[in-house]
Amino acid sequence: MEFFKLKFKTVILFLLLTFAFYNGIVFAQSSYDWLNLDTVKAGKFDNGKMWTFDFPPNDYFEEEYNFSPGDEWFDNVRMAALRFANYCSASFVSADGLVMTNHHCARMTITQITEEGEDLHKDGFIAATLDDERPVPGLYVDQLVLIEDVTDEIHDVIDEGKTDEEKLEIEFNKISEIEERYAAETKLDVSIIPLYNGGRYSLYGYKRYTDVRLVFAPESQAGFFGGDPDNFTYPRYNLDCSFYRVYDEEGNPLQAENFLKWSETGINAGEPVFVVGNPGSTNRLRTVAQLEYYRDISYPRTLEMIDGLIENYNEIIKNNPERKAELQDRLFNFENSKKAYTGMLKGLRDPVLMQRKRDFEQTFKNAVQSDDELSEKYGDLWGKIEESRSELKKYSNERFAYSMNRFATPGYFFIADELVSIAQELALPENERSELYVGEELENSLNELMPDDFDYEMNNNMLKQKLETLRRYLGSDNEIVIKMTGGKKGDEAVEYVLSNSSLTNLDDIKDLVEEGPDAILSGDDPFIYFVLNGVPKGEELSTTMEAIVSQ
Repeated sequence: MEFFKLKFKTVILFLLLTFAFYNGIVFAQSSYDWLNLDTVKAGKFDNGKMWTFDFPPNDYFEEEYNFSPGDEWFDNVRMAALRFANYCSASFVSADGLVMTNHHCARMTITQITEEGEDLHKDGFIAATLDDERPVPGLYVDQLVLIEDVTDEIHDVIDEGKTDEEKLEIEFNKISEIEERYAAETKLDVSIIPLYNGGRYSLYGYKRYTDVRLVFAPESQAGFFGGDPDNFTYPRYNLDCSFYRVYDEEGNPLQAENFLKWSETGINAGEPVFVVGNPGSTNRLRTVAQLEYYRDISYPRTLEMIDGLIENYNEIIKNNPERKAELQDRLFNFENSKKAYTGMLKGLRDPVLMQRKRDFEQTFKNAVQSDDELSEKYGDLWGKIEESRSELKKYSNERFAYSMNRFATPGYFFIADELVSIAQELALPENERSELYVGEELENSLNELMPDDFDYEMNNNMLKQKLETLRRYLGSDNEIVIKMTGGKKGDEAVEYVLSNSSLTNLDDIKDLVEEGPDAILSGDDPFIYFVLNGVPKGEELSTTMEAIVSQ
C-alpha cells in the first residue's frame, strides 16, 4: 500500500487520475498570437481521466504506470470511500469507524452542534474520549456496496414509446420500478445513474450510516489558512481536515473492514495518485456551440450574481459582526461557487483549449457523417444545436431578469407572489377557497409573509442588485424597470421602490388585503406589478426557449 496514497476530496463513484490534460501545453490566460490555432489538435485524454468503478482502465494503468490493481484493490478502495451527506466526500481511515473529510465539509455540522457559550469555529473541537464525540442529528454517510448493470432491462422497454416524451416517461417509470425493487430486496439506498447519455444504466446500492459523531475539527484559522487563494491549490498548507466516527445500530463504533491506511512515508515522485470521490457533473459531452453559450451567456451572468451575493454577505458581516456565525457558512458556499465558475470560464476563454475541443468535435462529426446509417440519424445534429444556441441567446438574459430564485431575489417579490395567490382565493366564495385563506388560517398565512425577524438589511441589499439586473438586461426604458425604479439607479432606486410599495411591513400588507382582491390585483404596488406582468413574460420566454431546445 506504500505504492500509492489516496487523497479524499470529492465523494464515491469515480477514480480520477490527476496527471491528465497537460501534454506539454500550459493553459494560461494569455495571448496566442504566436500560435497557429489550426495546428492545435485534440489529445487522447482531453475529456479527462475520470472513470467509474464499473469500468476501470486496467490495461492503461499497467501500460502507463506499471500498476496492476486487481478486483480486491478496487473493492477495498470503493468500500473505504464514502459519500458524506449529499455534498462532500469522505473515507473510513481506521478499523473502528473513524471517518476523514475536509474541514470545509464540516462547517455546517460544526455550526449545528455548537452549544451555548461555545465558538467551535474559532476554537475548534476535539473529543478526548468516545463519550465526548458529539452526535450530529441528520448527518449520514453512504458506502457504495452494490453495482449492477440494468441497461438491458431499461432498453427493452424504452423503444415501446413512439415519441420522445413517451420514451422519457417509460424510462422514468422503469427506473423507479427497478430502484424500488432493489431497495426492497437489499435494504440499501438505491439509485440508477444513466451513463454515456443512456448507453449504460448502472444501479448503485449504498449502505447508509446515520449515527455519525464529530471527533475533531480544527480552528477555522487553521482549517482555512491561506483563504481562497490556497483553497484550490496543491500542495496545501492548511489543516483542511476533520474527523467523524460512524457508530453501528447498537451504539458502538463501527468495525470497518475496509479503510484507508495512513502512509508514514507519503508518496514519491512518479507514483500515481488517485482521487476517489463523487465529483460534480461535467460538460465534457457538450458541443462547441453549447460551451460557447456557457462562455458568453450563462457563466458570466452566474458569476455576476454570485459576486453580488458575496458582496452583500461581506457587507452585512462587516456591519454586524455578531451575525458572522449565522452567515459565514453560506458565504463560503458562494465563494466556492465563484471559484468553480471562475475556473470553468477561464478554461472556456482559453483559445487553445477550445481549439482542441473543436478538433475533437470535427473528428467525431466526420466519423458519424462517413457512416450512412449514423449520418442519416445524427449527421445534422451539430448544426441544429448551433442554431438553437444562437436562438437562445436572443431570449436568455431577458428570461433571467424576469426569474425569481431563493438566493438572489429579495423577499418582497415572494410576498407579492403570495399576495396575488391570496387575492385570487379571496375572489372566490368562501366555501370554495383553500382552507389556508379562511378565517384564522388567513390571518396565520398573512403573518407568515413577513415574520418578526424579516431581514431588511439583507433583502434591501439584494433588492439593489435585482433592480440593477432588471435595468441591465431589460433596458432603462422597459415599462417594468420604470415602474420599479422611476428611472433611478442604485440606492435611489431602492428608496423609490420601497417608498411606493405596501409590502415593506405587515400592517400595510394586512391593510391592502383588507381592501380586497381588486386592490391587490390592480398592480399599483411595484412588486405586485412585477409578479403580474414580469413573471408571465418570463414564463412565456421559458416556453419559447424550451421549444427551441426540443426541436
